[in-house]
Order: sequence, then C-alpha cells, then structure tokens
Amino acid sequence: MKRIMILCAAASLLAAGCAKQKHVGLRDDADSVAYIIGMNVGMNLLRMDSTLRADVVCEGLRDAMRGATRMTREEIEDSVKDARELAEVFSTIAGILESLLPGGDGDAG
Repeated sequence: MKRIMILCAAASLLAAGCAKQKHVGLRDDADSVAYIIGMNVGMNLLRMDSTLRADVVCEGLRDAMRGATRMTREEIEDSVKDARELAEVFSTIAGILESLLPGGDGDAG
C-alpha cells in the first residue's frame, strides 16, 4: 500500500502533462524534469501492467491534482485488497504449473 501511495504521489506531479493536448511544449528545465518523471512513471506502469489505459491514469492524476477524486479511501483500499488477492491466486496457479514442468517438484517429465 505504501508503494502505491508513493507512486500515486509521484504520478500526481504529472497531471498537467496529461492534458488532452497532443504534444506539450517543454519550455524550461522544470518542464523537462516533469516530462522525464512522466516517462519514468509510464515505463514503470508498463512493467507492472501493460493493459492500463493511459487516459484513465491521466484522469486519475488530474482528479488528484484538483483534490476531487472519484473514489473514496475505502473504495481504493478495497480495490487494492482485491488486486492483491487476485495476484495471490495467480501466484499459486503459477507455482502449481511450474511444479508440473520438467525439473519442477512434480512427477512430470
């Protein structure tokens, strides 16, 4: 949860860069740093989940910067809990499948 909050805090700095403009001009060093932060957050998000919709991520950033988010803290915590539970299920399934591979702990191969 702490990692998600830190990521959200860093990503919120990018809300202005998610404007519906096709290309944002980099007018000064601060703009360049903001763009680099945006690239870094984007690359990290892709590593975590390439199915995330950038427009929804940007909307979340804009909403956070405005101080008017759509989700309550409880809804966020519930969503994070559900995601963790789902990740645990997939991890368990992956472990079972790995045990079936040759050289795994199972009897296959």
